[in-house]
Amino acid sequence: MSLTSIAGAAIILLLGSAVSILGLSSLRQWNQTRLIDFVSLRDAAVTDGSVMIGGTVRPIGESRLTSPVAGETCVAYEFRIERRSGNSWSPLDSGSECLPFLIDDGTAVGYVDPSGEDLFLSMERVSDVDEDQIGEEVETKPSLAGRRRYYEGAVSPGEKVYVQGSSEPTQDHNDADMRLLSGGSDLRISDENRRSLMRSHLRKGLLLLPVGILFVSLGLWILL
Repeated sequence: MSLTSIAGAAIILLLGSAVSILGLSSLRQWNQTRLIDFVSLRDAAVTDGSVMIGGTVRPIGESRLTSPVAGETCVAYEFRIERRSGNSWSPLDSGSECLPFLIDDGTAVGYVDPSGEDLFLSMERVSDVDEDQIGEEVETKPSLAGRRRYYEGAVSPGEKVYVQGSSEPTQDHNDADMRLLSGGSDLRISDENRRSLMRSHLRKGLLLLPVGILFVSLGLWILL
């Protein structure tokens, strides 16, 4: 077997392994979301382990963000940009940013301090984008008009969100009865309800895992 064949098989194996890991991770997230209890903030304070709660977003003071693509006032956002390359679309840029915020479900108020990795937002395609008005967070590589696709998701004040994690009492944050944090797994903030979030994780896992296994099998077949 030539060195070129061995190198190609190794690349296929690495790619397949990475895709398989992503698929398994999504299935793990689906199972965790399926098993977790959905409770009120008041009950979360006395519940051991990770729970899921839903409530309305309240910004802290005057702190706000402006989403870079749609220019929406928010406390957190994610974006993704794709560029046309031949007959397919390839990633060009992506990013996220978030601020601490309060979540209120009428029974109590929780303080949430997420990172960009904690966001699981449903991103929608943004049309009629004025590239001259896009925020500086976005990579501005030159491209031909009509050859980019923009996607963005944001958490705005007054919007309902769902938070998965554990809680602990706090007196360090005004108006908050508790602080929501990781409960043995990642803290997760989503604008989708539990059923939609489960469906999203399951769909992603069932798509990626077979593709990853196929690539791994192909790489092994070439080597053997």
